[in-house]
Amino acid sequence: MIAAFSVALVGSSHDDDDISSARQHLAEEDPTTSVPNDPLARDLDIEVTSDAHLQVTLARLRRRFNVVVTAEVPSVECFGTIRTARDIEGRPKKQRGGRG
Repeated sequence: MIAAFSVALVGSSHDDDDISSARQHLAEEDPTTSVPNDPLARDLDIEVTSDAHLQVTLARLRRRFNVVVTAEVPSVECFGTIRTARDIEGRPKKQRGGRG
């Protein structure tokens, strides 16, 4: 299954368990919906194929599971941190000869 885009489901903090179980039920029922499993992400993401599919999925969450969520752009983790500036000394050497 190739998903068109991924969205983060954001609801109230006490609904996280309900949102998580509802996502799993939706993924089992609808083969075009997938639930990515990223242990580093703190978002509850869901992958859908189109904007209309997203609206139907949000309505189904509201109607069947009594979970009110909004769709937002998922957060992207940044692992590299620049702590200090570095001074680099040296000059570039021209390549001379060699195989070629």
